[in-house]
Amino acid sequence: MKMKVAVWTGAVLCTILLAFNTFIYMTLNHRLISLEENSLANQVEAVAQYQASHLDDERNGSKAWTPATGFWLSEAVRQDQRLVLLTPQGKIIAQAGNSGIPISQIISNFEPSPSLRPTAHTQTWHLGHKVYMSALVAVPNESQSRLLGYGLLVSDAAGVRTYMNTLLIILVMGSIGAVLLATVAGYLVSALAVRPINQMIALVSRIEASNLDERVEVPRGNDEVARLAATFNRMLVRIGRSFEQQARFVADASHEIRTPLTTILGYAGLLKRWGKDDPKVLAKAIDVISKESQRLHELAEDLLTLAGLEATVKQSGHWVHPDRVIQDVIEEMQTLHPELHFVTRLDNQHAIQVPPIHFKQVMHNLINNAVKYTSAGGQVRIKTVDGPNWVEIAVADTGKGIPKSDLPLIFERFYRVDKSRGRKEGGTGLGLAIVKELVELHQGTLEVQSVLGQGTTFTLHFPLSEGRDKEARPMA
Repeated sequence: MKMKVAVWTGAVLCTILLAFNTFIYMTLNHRLISLEENSLANQVEAVAQYQASHLDDERNGSKAWTPATGFWLSEAVRQDQRLVLLTPQGKIIAQAGNSGIPISQIISNFEPSPSLRPTAHTQTWHLGHKVYMSALVAVPNESQSRLLGYGLLVSDAAGVRTYMNTLLIILVMGSIGAVLLATVAGYLVSALAVRPINQMIALVSRIEASNLDERVEVPRGNDEVARLAATFNRMLVRIGRSFEQQARFVADASHEIRTPLTTILGYAGLLKRWGKDDPKVLAKAIDVISKESQRLHELAEDLLTLAGLEATVKQSGHWVHPDRVIQDVIEEMQTLHPELHFVTRLDNQHAIQVPPIHFKQVMHNLINNAVKYTSAGGQVRIKTVDGPNWVEIAVADTGKGIPKSDLPLIFERFYRVDKSRGRKEGGTGLGLAIVKELVELHQGTLEVQSVLGQGTTFTLHFPLSEGRDKEARPMA
């Protein structure tokens, strides 16, 4: 990755520098040529203005060049320039400057202009391996009524070429150096940037359940690497908690299974040794073995339910009317517990998107939990009501209540507020854990309120969605 970052950095910078240097080179080249052409134009226009008075035969009656005029022309040009005065037909009548400049090839392409305006026309010439720039201007008489001739100034562009070639070398060498430096810098910076990632790789390669407390060093700042390292550490925390919960679950499940198994094995051993000959001992042993076997069966069913919920994905298309299911559960409970008073106020009119078998298990577990901790003559109250976007279901009892310190823990697996009573009543300690997972699986919420000595209330909220007025599917 470090090498890729370095190569990409160099490639991107090379592309940027290529575009930038090309722009700089072309801009400066155009600017220098424009400046040189303007300089030539100004020179030849000045010559034209001076010569107009000396060539005006209407003023001095002569077209001949005087030595003073030739001397002035030689002083008006540089060593790398050549100045030529032409007749209107293109014939040379005077010249001065560098004789090495091939003026004849330029004059051979001379085209007389009918314009009498003393404004120079510039042009660039490529003759062989050399480049020349020329400026041509018309020379009219003072009244600008007649063309006296032309002034042609030609300059060798070798100076401009030399300057531009030097600039090109500087730009190329500077770009190569910048790309190399950027590549090295990109490699070093990427090495620093990916160091936390390398730490993660090393940590993952040696991580085990026994050392989940290790953490990756989080770099300063709030960039992507820092957020990745922080997220990775949070993931390790969640994994550690999951391992702890799994270990605790296995330990609790083993303990819960061991207790009835120990009882069954104890009574089976008693019967094997001598108890089968005593009718009272035999009857008691059969009763205990039957109850503990039933408890093992319930525990296995609850464990399978929880295991299935962990791999369950919420399914659509299953609707249920809460009031109908609640009525069925209450009828079952009234038959089993005639000593309690069941009070209902069912005002729900809409179906909710929950599989009927899941909703029945939720209500059965909650009502059964209320029944177990409510004394004879007490009440179990069930209420449903429709909200604007939800259905509220409340299950309340007049039992002993739950201590405030235990409320956050009652939905944990195998947790019991009164462990001895829970086992005596035959509970597995998984009922409320199953309720919580089923409710959350279907985007519901579960709340609990309790007052010691007065009772406990569990409140459910299930969202209403499209199809709230659909007919619920019957339970299989």
